[in-house]
Amino acid sequence: MVVPEQSAEYVQPGAERQATDGDRRYRPFQFSFDARAHLLDDENSEDWEPQVHEQWLASRAQVHQEIEHEYGRYEIDRKMANFRALGAMPFSILAYHNDFLSQARSAFVAGAYYPALSGACTLGERILNHLIINLRDSYKSSPP
Repeated sequence: MVVPEQSAEYVQPGAERQATDGDRRYRPFQFSFDARAHLLDDENSEDWEPQVHEQWLASRAQVHQEIEHEYGRYEIDRKMANFRALGAMPFSILAYHNDFLSQARSAFVAGAYYPALSGACTLGERILNHLIINLRDSYKSSPP
């Protein structure tokens, strides 16, 4: 068995990229994904088996209960409509932005539309700023 640290092709995490490195993999340790909105939008099909139909109803009721518990019972129909309107939370491996995206989505579902808009706009600016800072050294030789 070859220990990765001892192999000639091993590149230390955070090491400067060299021409001989080849391809690297990005292995995320944190990620976020929430598809509960799809479960609420799925329609019942008549060709489903009774057991599948019962499971679908139970899952849907559980999601409704989770949203009610998270956002409160007051105006729950509007909150459910907002939750459905957002759709599934996109799969993201950018762990340093997931919390902010969740906060903006939560504000929208709760009906705090201006804070949700402000949060989404500043999150977009933060991601762009992060990309510029991380990638600027890669383009030093490019003309302005």
